Amino acid sequence: MNTGHGFIEITVFETGVPPRFRLFFYDQRKQARRVPDADHIKIETVRPDGARQSFSFRTEGDYLESTSDIPEPHEFKAILQLSHGDHSHDYEVQFEERHHHDHGGCSHGNAATEP
Repeated sequence: MNTGHGFIEITVFETGVPPRFRLFFYDQRKQARRVPDADHIKIETVRPDGARQSFSFRTEGDYLESTSDIPEPHEFKAILQLSHGDHSHDYEVQFEERHHHDHGGCSHGNAATEP
């Protein structure tokens, strides 16, 4: 997601752990940049049925991770709120759950697209 000041990669990470958002930050040249203060970032999900859930974050090394799990299915609009100074900016991204079949099994993949 291009914020105009750099890029944020929003992922749903669930390999061997309960699903959580992980946010990675990059500058205009797409080089990794310092993780901002977790208190300045929020995500609110909006499900197709209108249900909403807010997520806070904590710093985990070179990324931010949500402090609560993301319920299935992972199909929702995510509204990312970045605050700084006395104002904030909202960015929207749509997540769609994809199922990949491999040797009779089903694994989940998540795709985020900007509207």
